[in-house]
Amino acid sequence: MNKLHSLAAIALVASGIFVVSQLSLLLLTSFYFYFAADQSLSVSEIVLAVIYALVIVAAIYLLIIRRRTLARKIVGDDTIGQPAPQLDWLPFAFRLAAVAAGIMMLPPIISKISAFVRVTDMITSREMELPPHFSAENMLELALLTFVATYLIRGAPHLVRWQTKKTLQQCAQPEQPPTPVS
Repeated sequence: MNKLHSLAAIALVASGIFVVSQLSLLLLTSFYFYFAADQSLSVSEIVLAVIYALVIVAAIYLLIIRRRTLARKIVGDDTIGQPAPQLDWLPFAFRLAAVAAGIMMLPPIISKISAFVRVTDMITSREMELPPHFSAENMLELALLTFVATYLIRGAPHLVRWQTKKTLQQCAQPEQPPTPVS
């Protein structure tokens, strides 16, 4: 395992700790308010709690326990060895930034989904209409946001490849001095 793999593994563990701590805090505070008020939990709240628990377990398993395997997927081939020029770090840096951006997009997605589950549970129990902020445009936005976050968490392979190629082309072209105006 070279420096790139070690750096990716460290970043994945840090991301895993962040995701687990945020989701655990969200789960514990929501249950605290229900138990403090002596309210009973509905089926959707129990399902939501199970989903949170599954995401926490998946984050622990993927980002902490299986970090080396995921680091190899992010960094790429292990035959590189110790990178000599800084250009070898470029695709890794782009992939790592993409994964971090995807992980940071997860809390808004989870909060929107949980709000939607709670509102639909209230609607089904009281036979009301959906609030206006749960329109088709917002559901499309949520689906698009989920797709983008998934693509970024996977390392955005096509985007990284394209951006690396463009950056290397820009770095390869020597800068020409401006011509003097006569």
